[in-house]
Amino acid sequence: MRIAEPPPDTSSLAGLLTLKRALEQQAHEARDQQRLPQALAIMRQAAGVAETLSSARFDRADTRYELARTLQDLALMEHDAGNLANAIARLERSIRLLEPLAVERSSFHVSNDARRDLAQFTARLGQYVAERADTERARELLQGSLAMFECMCERADSPAGDVLIGFSEALCCLGGLEVGAGNTGAGLQYLERALQMARTGAMKQSGPRHWHQVYDVLRIYLHFMNPAEDVQAWRELALHYRNEAQRLNEQFRTDEFTLYAEGLEHALAELEAERMSSGGR
Repeated sequence: MRIAEPPPDTSSLAGLLTLKRALEQQAHEARDQQRLPQALAIMRQAAGVAETLSSARFDRADTRYELARTLQDLALMEHDAGNLANAIARLERSIRLLEPLAVERSSFHVSNDARRDLAQFTARLGQYVAERADTERARELLQGSLAMFECMCERADSPAGDVLIGFSEALCCLGGLEVGAGNTGAGLQYLERALQMARTGAMKQSGPRHWHQVYDVLRIYLHFMNPAEDVQAWRELALHYRNEAQRLNEQFRTDEFTLYAEGLEHALAELEAERMSSGGR
């Protein structure tokens, strides 16, 4: 018989932190099981605990950092639930909390993490603002995020993989925004760089997880590329990443990348069929 664990002591900093993290874990598990309303309700409870953590009684840099990260998680779930205005408001507050923690002269012990998170959350806010059709503000936010990532990469001999993945996400968002605004050339340049950045970041990691970001960017890049303008370049890119997907399955002893390989194989077959129907050009 399993003995129930005692509830955390919510009168102490450690007890509140334990409760917040337990609620966050429950919320993520519910989201993974496609129980979004329950996940959102639990994450709102976690945010309430985080608010208590950062209140006057416990107010310090690390509790404000905890609140900023929890609000970002909540923003993601609000967005998934279709609550765009709530998601934007949560992210805006998260960013305001991070800004003083991320400055160069901050005494906060994980200021590098705060800088990374500030850049990532700013890019995500730009993405959400773009969904509200505020193109100019979205562009400003995304370019600000890119400037932060550029600064982090310039100051590191070998930028961490998670920084490069975040950089790739910001580049991808801005690339999609520019293509949608009619600036196709600039947009494709951002997307090409996003793909390179994602691949470099994934290669720095020991497992397969970050390679999914590579294929997410590739899908968007190939979608916006026009095969009619440079069919050879499109074909070579698709063929390279089809082979890469097969290699990744072997390397990590998984079938996670089979759908990518099959999708690219299908796209290549369609391209070849179009070429043959047009006289083999």
